[in-house]
Amino acid sequence: MATSYPKPLPDQWTILLHPILNLTILTLLDADNTQRQIGFHSSTPPGTSERTVSALDQITETGLRASAQELIDTFYARTAQAQANSAAFSAAVPDQRSLLDRLRAETSCLVSLDIDDEALTIVLKFVAEGPATAILYALIASWPGSNTSEGPPAGVLQSRDDHGGLTVHLDQARAQQFLTWYRDQP
Repeated sequence: MATSYPKPLPDQWTILLHPILNLTILTLLDADNTQRQIGFHSSTPPGTSERTVSALDQITETGLRASAQELIDTFYARTAQAQANSAAFSAAVPDQRSLLDRLRAETSCLVSLDIDDEALTIVLKFVAEGPATAILYALIASWPGSNTSEGPPAGVLQSRDDHGGLTVHLDQARAQQFLTWYRDQP
């Protein structure tokens, strides 16, 4: 049976412990002091002061240290999930770079891959202005996965701005389906 050891705080990272009433907000900060993960710990005694720690052993309260470890574990789990989703997308669409370049050339749209911070998945994003809007709208409408009898399916978001521009977001599953379909289009 494999033993699971607690994961350490990444090198040069810190945890800000910010008490509010009987709650402590734990914020995982990277080496550039950028927020990477937030967690909470209840039952904080009155008079607890705000502090920043660079190692878990600097937290003497057992429950608070356990919450800090949970914060670190959650960060590592989310990072692993994001990497797995990215790898799955790359495996499903190994020619993504050439497909995105072709889409940009054929539609005159801004085409990019983004990250859904909540789901930790890839999002394919199109932004079209002016004449490119009609081209993008026609392309998306010709894709068999773009509509159901109730409108766009889950994972396909379309929005128009006040100037007639069109933005389309496809979640990871729909992006993979779209790019696989698009690969075979003349």
